[in-house]
Amino acid sequence: MQEKEINELNYWKREAEKDPSILNNPESDRVYKTYLQIDNNTFKDKIVVDVGCGPLGILRLYNAKLKFGVDHLINEYSRIGYKLLNHDIVYLCCKSEEICLIDGYADFVISRNALDHVDDFYKTMDEIHRILKRDGELIFAVDLRTRVSSAAHPRILNKKIIEETCKDRYYDIKIQVYPKGYNDNDTYEVGYFKGRKRWQQK
Repeated sequence: MQEKEINELNYWKREAEKDPSILNNPESDRVYKTYLQIDNNTFKDKIVVDVGCGPLGILRLYNAKLKFGVDHLINEYSRIGYKLLNHDIVYLCCKSEEICLIDGYADFVISRNALDHVDDFYKTMDEIHRILKRDGELIFAVDLRTRVSSAAHPRILNKKIIEETCKDRYYDIKIQVYPKGYNDNDTYEVGYFKGRKRWQQK
């Protein structure tokens, strides 16, 4: 297991010792409902995929036709005590660079605080583009960093890199960047991105 994965699991072990109502706290509401503009009916009658979902199952708070959570540590989360079977989510134990869904399957892909953790950001973005339907929507938030700060964040991401990556994959995108994020203790910017996949293919 890589150092990055060990750090990730240690983080979730610490979180498991805290109040599990983290899903319903004001910060979570602010990120998903205010910054990402996702409400209870955004995914109604749609297929939605959460890339880098972690063990908390945020999609269980939203209405959708089908919900998928993608995370290659899913089995490890179960092992350390998270009760994933309590969620109405189909969990896929796979890496973001090799998502085990067919082409053009999802109406929405969401991701929060995950795309800056992946091994290969560009390949992950290719996979997201592959599984989205024509006119499918990508909604994500990432920390925008100027340097690699830890093993958990192996890639530098900034607004320019993300804009160019989305343009190369035929997305029309909207970006909001908040200096120091949404938390006064943050020392980095947080970017909120919404993109619609155009008809062209790579």
